[in-house]
Amino acid sequence: MSPRSHLLAIVLGCVLSLLAINQVLLLWATKTLDQEVASQRDLYLLQSLHTAVDNYSTIGLDLEQMDALQRLIERERSSFAEVLAIDIFSANGTLLYSTDPHTRGSRVPNAWLEHLAQKDAWHIDSPSQRQMGIRFENDLGQAAGGIALTIATTSPSKVLDQWKRIGQQIMAWLLVAILACTAAGLGIFWGLRHLLRPFARISPLLQQDRPLSMGADPLEKAAHHTRLSWAEQTRQNQERLRQLQEIDHAG
Repeated sequence: MSPRSHLLAIVLGCVLSLLAINQVLLLWATKTLDQEVASQRDLYLLQSLHTAVDNYSTIGLDLEQMDALQRLIERERSSFAEVLAIDIFSANGTLLYSTDPHTRGSRVPNAWLEHLAQKDAWHIDSPSQRQMGIRFENDLGQAAGGIALTIATTSPSKVLDQWKRIGQQIMAWLLVAILACTAAGLGIFWGLRHLLRPFARISPLLQQDRPLSMGADPLEKAAHHTRLSWAEQTRQNQERLRQLQEIDHAG
């Protein structure tokens, strides 16, 4: 491989490496941002439902009397595609309001009841969905019940769209890489040609005994003097060799 091809291969490898690193960082940043936005959105929905329960409690309604919550959670459920279910349950574990009407009156999972002991929001993660909830309190500061959201963490259509978008991005980056490498190769070729042009001009002066032109530049003059010096050195070496041969014959 010639030095020019070797240099071009190095530049091409560096460009492709930088593009690959940039793509990985872009995907990581996009995924992190999506997760952060989704987390903030879910927490906002949870807090807004908690505020609604508190508002109904301040006007003297018991949890069983808050029928408006059913319409509220159905409306909120339709507004968020990733939300699979919204459930509101009492402290004894009875499901009072749910976006799945067939489950009303049933008993909620024990894990939900265990989380009523903590005041902060809680979450349970699984490969396909995430559950998060928060408790609401009565006038004595005791847990009166809780709200639970069931949120899908994987969506086939969304995953397909993501892979399609990633494929389009990769194709775009490959096109950019090809164009960048082409431009880099042309730039390197032009740069090397421009850089080596003076040496190509003086090469005949070093290889052949040519007369120096009138408008010669300093580099051409130096090459001409170098050529004369080499010729003189060669002449002296030949003269010494001749003398040594004469001495050898005389002996």
